Amino acid sequence: MTTQLVPGPIKSGRPRSTNTDARKFYDGKLYALLLKAMPQHVEGGRLSPKKVADAIGVHKFTVYKWLTRDFLSQKGANLLIEKSDGELTAKDLISFVLS
Repeated sequence: MTTQLVPGPIKSGRPRSTNTDARKFYDGKLYALLLKAMPQHVEGGRLSPKKVADAIGVHKFTVYKWLTRDFLSQKGANLLIEKSDGELTAKDLISFVLS
């Protein structure tokens, strides 16, 4: 009698987070603001952090960090204001820089 092995689910990548307080980058207030102010960087109905990063000259993980934490550095805020074609002002972003 031969036993056949039945493959189970493939496990790859990181294990699922057990942190129930974690939120997605698109759940924050900064994401909503950038989505409205930078429609040229929307892909598939969502703001693309990669497109935003390429436009302002930073790494995409920097933009993910900003969106996840709802926090911007002063330099990041200045870059976004400069590249937003007048859609963003310092007044719009000040709460994210000071948080």
